[in-house]
Amino acid sequence: GCDAADGSTCRRVLGLQHALQPNLGARAGLRDLRGYDLPVSVDTERFMAALDPRLVRPWFSVAAPPPAPLLDLACVGAVVSPTPLPRLRRDLEPWDHDAPSAVYLRPDPGPRAWLATAPRLAPSPGAALRAAARDPDVRSRPPVEGLSGTWPDRGRQVPLVPVEEGPDRVRIAVDPPAPALLVLADAWAPGWQVEVDGAPAALLRVAGVFRGVVVRPGDREVRFTYAPAGWRVGLRLALGGVVVTALLGWRRR
Repeated sequence: GCDAADGSTCRRVLGLQHALQPNLGARAGLRDLRGYDLPVSVDTERFMAALDPRLVRPWFSVAAPPPAPLLDLACVGAVVSPTPLPRLRRDLEPWDHDAPSAVYLRPDPGPRAWLATAPRLAPSPGAALRAAARDPDVRSRPPVEGLSGTWPDRGRQVPLVPVEEGPDRVRIAVDPPAPALLVLADAWAPGWQVEVDGAPAALLRVAGVFRGVVVRPGDREVRFTYAPAGWRVGLRLALGGVVVTALLGWRRR
């Protein structure tokens, strides 16, 4: 759900054990961190193993609250448990309500899209995810594969709001005060492409699972689009089939 009309505080939820099944939550407009459909990518399974090393397939049940930095990175705003948690953490505040499950709110989960001014290079997706899980300041200095350039050791985060969204596209307005990494806490996958002010840019994988792209002062718009190569090949074959069928029909006349 979203707490603000502009969508800037859109939050995910995480159900522990059997407290909340992802598909059930989706019917109420909740975005569950565990996702909704199978099969899942290698990146997603790696992330789920970081949430709960038991890796209970196929629904990826999570037994206890995962490390706070991972919840921060994924903008999780609430954790739902079938029973009260035996130990409270500073990032989990009990919500007083009459529901049968225990609900814990996270006071400052952050938005789903933001600028991070101090990203750091990671050698692999696994190393990036492990680094993210240990860093309480992960949102301002997320670990990224393929990152180039020199970046500060400390930074800050600048919240962003998508101005256009769809299943195969996300458009975000930006005004970077300094070179930064735009992080979109949605799954990275082959087929996703990104443009900055209409020019193709390098799509980076953040923390082994999310999408990112480097932006600089003067940039104004970032557009993510999903266009896997298989779709383009299939479209060309389909169009070719239509042309051949039309030619055969014309010759028979």
